[in-house]
Amino acid sequence: MTSFSALLIAILSPLFGKFADRNGSTLSLLRYSIILTFISTCGLWFIEPKLEFLYLAIILSIFSIFFSEISFVFYNSLMVFNFREESLGKVSGIGWGFGYFGAIISLILVLYFLILPEEKIFDLDKSMYEHVRITMPLASIWLLVFSLPIMIFFSNPKPVQKKDSFIKDFIDTITIAKQVPNLLKFLFARMLYNDGLITLFAFGGIFAAKVFYFTQTEILIFAIILNITSGLGAFIGGFLNNRSNSIIIIKISLILIIIIGLICIFTTNKTVFWIFASFIGFFVGPCQSASRVWISHIIPKKSRNSIFGFYTMSGKITSFIGPLLYGWIILLSGTEKYGMFSVIILIGLGYLFLQTIND
Repeated sequence: MTSFSALLIAILSPLFGKFADRNGSTLSLLRYSIILTFISTCGLWFIEPKLEFLYLAIILSIFSIFFSEISFVFYNSLMVFNFREESLGKVSGIGWGFGYFGAIISLILVLYFLILPEEKIFDLDKSMYEHVRITMPLASIWLLVFSLPIMIFFSNPKPVQKKDSFIKDFIDTITIAKQVPNLLKFLFARMLYNDGLITLFAFGGIFAAKVFYFTQTEILIFAIILNITSGLGAFIGGFLNNRSNSIIIIKISLILIIIIGLICIFTTNKTVFWIFASFIGFFVGPCQSASRVWISHIIPKKSRNSIFGFYTMSGKITSFIGPLLYGWIILLSGTEKYGMFSVIILIGLGYLFLQTIND
């Protein structure tokens, strides 16, 4: 389901981006994508724990993931349009930081007020998992409320003059992307190291449980700490980030993630793992923020949405590789411990391709 959504996003995000550029509809498309995310996510409340609801759950989940991810094409473009170039590093870092902290706050609220209490809350039927299902509409409301400032106060770029058909215009955008110095190299490098980061977050908790026997409570605490350190890292990295040093910040972050990752793989001490694994987030946040800042500085103004569509595509089109590699390594090695080498390999390859960029 997630892989299908990722493939759909990878294919359609550049097309949505081009449509927004041609029609000057960036803000409108952001609003529509958020509203559709809201509706499809709210719809998951009606999914009961019965087999006949399976296909509806899959369809709603695909829609929810798709529209949520596609909204970032327009969000990223609006960020570049609405803020001065010299402030993009700070703005991007703050945005990523608040994203992480918002996730922590919402997670804690849901856990302590809905999931963990044994007594009945708000007349929710636990036998029908209503205390879990209610988190979907609550998450939708959270998304809608905190999206309102963007939807109300952001300015919208003017449409690009349409001289040719959509198809020819889209092909021309691909040609433009090829002509932007280092863009394709960067997108390929990001594709690799972003796959590594996706794998890290997807399997970090499983790795901790299988190798270091983390309990469910410890995994939860670990996830919260990782989000806190990632948020702090994004804030700090944002204030250090400017046009000239984005690639440097990404490279340093990737190297430190690799070093910490190797320590976490080879240590047999649970305390050592706790300490170093918690710190890895400090370098994930700056890497994500600086990636967006670097591409923001080089894209042509008339193709912002289109290029951010390709940026989104680079983060999704091969997102299956990391989990697949993780599984293969475990199968070949016979131990969960070495599965995390998939993260090291992908991030390492991404770093090597970044070395070919003359920034």
